Amino acid sequence: MGRAQDQHELRKRMDGIMQDLTELKRCSAEFAMTGSIQRIIADIQEEAETINEANQKAISAGGRLKSIVEGTEHMIDCYSRIDEHLQRLAPRSKGGVNRKIMIPMLRPVIGVTSGQGSVRRVSLYDSGGVKRGRCAPETRKSQIDLLLQWASNPDSGRTCWMNGMAGTGKTTIAYTVCERLGSQLGASFFCSRTISECRQVKSIIPCIAYQLARFSVPFSRALDSVLKADPDVHRRNLKLQYEKLICEPLAKEIKSMPPDVIVVIDALDECEDPESVEQILDLLLSPDYKLPIRYLVSSRPEKEICARMAARTDGGEETLLVLHDLESEAVKADIAVYMRGELKRVPLSEDQWSGILEQCGVLFIYASTACRFILQGHKSDTLDEVVLAIIESSFKPARGGNPIDSLYLTILRSAFGQVDMSEADAQRMRDLLETVVCAVEPMKLETIASMLELRSVKHVHSLLQPLRSVLNIAKGTGEVSTLHASFPDFILSHDRSSDFWCDQPGRHATMAEACLRIIGAAEPKMNICGLPSSYLLDSEVEDLDERVRGAISPGLAYACQHWSTHLYRGEYRAPLVDHVRTFFFDNLLLWMEVVNLVKKMRHGTGIIQQAEKWCTKHTVPEDISRIAHDAVQFVSVYANHPTSESTPHIYISMLPFWPAPRLVSTA
Repeated sequence: MGRAQDQHELRKRMDGIMQDLTELKRCSAEFAMTGSIQRIIADIQEEAETINEANQKAISAGGRLKSIVEGTEHMIDCYSRIDEHLQRLAPRSKGGVNRKIMIPMLRPVIGVTSGQGSVRRVSLYDSGGVKRGRCAPETRKSQIDLLLQWASNPDSGRTCWMNGMAGTGKTTIAYTVCERLGSQLGASFFCSRTISECRQVKSIIPCIAYQLARFSVPFSRALDSVLKADPDVHRRNLKLQYEKLICEPLAKEIKSMPPDVIVVIDALDECEDPESVEQILDLLLSPDYKLPIRYLVSSRPEKEICARMAARTDGGEETLLVLHDLESEAVKADIAVYMRGELKRVPLSEDQWSGILEQCGVLFIYASTACRFILQGHKSDTLDEVVLAIIESSFKPARGGNPIDSLYLTILRSAFGQVDMSEADAQRMRDLLETVVCAVEPMKLETIASMLELRSVKHVHSLLQPLRSVLNIAKGTGEVSTLHASFPDFILSHDRSSDFWCDQPGRHATMAEACLRIIGAAEPKMNICGLPSSYLLDSEVEDLDERVRGAISPGLAYACQHWSTHLYRGEYRAPLVDHVRTFFFDNLLLWMEVVNLVKKMRHGTGIIQQAEKWCTKHTVPEDISRIAHDAVQFVSVYANHPTSESTPHIYISMLPFWPAPRLVSTA
């Protein structure tokens, strides 16, 4: 009787909760329907369907439903699991967390205000500002299934490492897996060498914490407690970040988290600091942290990553997928399906298809680049010439090279070999290509025009057209970047790119000169945005965004943020000394205005520190070294003081109170 009574109570409770869940889903537009809540609802509905199916079978069998159900251990197990799910749901439903309240609470996790949170947007797998996409239908099925099977089995290891050489399709597979995971996906961070925020290891943990807080309301509450205790925790070392932003909130809410939450980190090799990559891998792989989340990590098989991963995967503890070791015929078949879909409107003979597919081998990046090249040729009535060039682009790659090098050479020879192109435009196109490759972050068309002193955005666009097989113009933003990390690898290697080699130190020096020229030409030199009063905080100026857009061009914003990076990475040129002197003695305060108004002052000290390092490295005149050192301190004080909330106070509060003998005061 006791068990039957328990089951009866559970059944009554389930009927009530299913009504509540239906209402909760109906109101999801108003409340935070997080991924974990969706997951719990799905689990409850799955158990309910199991019970309903059993009930229907019992009815159709003509038996007494009550005796059949009460006597079935499986049914009681279902009810018990539903009860467990309800307990997990309880802390989430307390108080009805409103999305409008939740979002501002979480912004401190990534250490930025709403206007500066680009890293949390572009690092998401489905970010609109970055060219990524899913696998073509009916391709990479076995690899995707393997990863999804790992994700669905909590006993298959805490980490899964998908590695492959450049161009084997890692990011596309990772994107597809993220889509397929649905509410099981707790967070994603897609690293990218072309985006400054996405190549910083220090961005990974705060962004994952932010997404987990969006995923789970109990986690967000626990995280909020951590942030109240230490608002600057996101600026600590990686180990402390991981323990405070990830481990501590998860430990507090371990019972409320679904058992199969997956976090995806793609292209870890594209982060710029190998030591930091090693550190974060040690944290993710450490057996010391017992967490209710698991990690899918993808990367090239770089030495520092292999060393960490091998210790785990060789022992059979974790799952490993090596894309370049897959059965070549299966990969080639997937490439054929993909290309025939992409080029379905292009009239190609079977002989042409055969030659193209043979050249692609097992590299998806070769296939996707070839598709862009062929589509470009089809549009410009040079299809046969393009296809022939691809088929005949066969050579042995240089040591350390990649089979795609031959295609890149073919594309560049075609672009620069146009019979109607003047020498001047060929040089401009080369300058444009090298500028995009060496840019610290993707540049807008207007920025490229400013940097290269081209007459218009339209001129930039026309110069870009022959290079569209290797460069991408993002829809909406107009930002230009390389399509794949393998292209900068190619063009920055003299052995691999031959006549098209980009002299990186030389190009950086040229870009530093361009940045300092743009800053020097900015007008007016004081109060560039015409702010109405020093009594107002910047945030209180109603039309501030319009003023900034009108007065600070994309080129000026880029120059102010990245001039010292190009300076430090570039070769030494004597004219740069005079440019740097002019910057510090004439344009420092204007530069501070711009950096503050575009909400990048948190990077201000680092920008000037890099210039100071350049001065030390090249033994410049003493007056430049001294003012650079003083400027570091001046900018640091301002950036870390509440006066930075009002740009006019650079002149009203900072400058008058800076010690008179100091060079910033007397400049």
